[in-house]
Amino acid sequence: MCIRRNRFITASGCGQGGDVFKFVMEMEKCAFPEAIRIVAEKCGIAVPRPKERSPEERKENQLRAVLVEIHREAQTFLVKQLEGTLEGKAARAYLEDRGLDKDTVERFGIGYAPSGGDLLLRHFRGKYPEKNLVESGLISRDQSGAKLRPVPAADNVSDCE
Repeated sequence: MCIRRNRFITASGCGQGGDVFKFVMEMEKCAFPEAIRIVAEKCGIAVPRPKERSPEERKENQLRAVLVEIHREAQTFLVKQLEGTLEGKAARAYLEDRGLDKDTVERFGIGYAPSGGDLLLRHFRGKYPEKNLVESGLISRDQSGAKLRPVPAADNVSDCE
């Protein structure tokens, strides 16, 4: 027997539940996009196929994915700096003094960039091409263009004013 509540179905025997898409995914052993296509087809709804991308668009999408990955990894690194270092301990105390509790810090993914500044650069070295690191906006070249350096947070903030 199934119990239906608010467009969700729950099987009374095993407790499994979900919406129509989860049901199709379980029954057909398919991923979410395929479940959408199956349900749409049964309902007579046309689902447009993804358009072919030009080589330039594919290259841009690949670069965007790498940049997002770099930023996610940087955020994870900076959160670990906040949670697990002596400087991070002082930063956590500062955040608490400003009224940010641990739940808020975690929810917003707040991290800490150590005062030395080059830890993030050392963390990334060898993982990503220098060109991508510079393109990410987290790393820049010095004035001579020869050496990489971390971008100070104040440099990034000033662009937003």
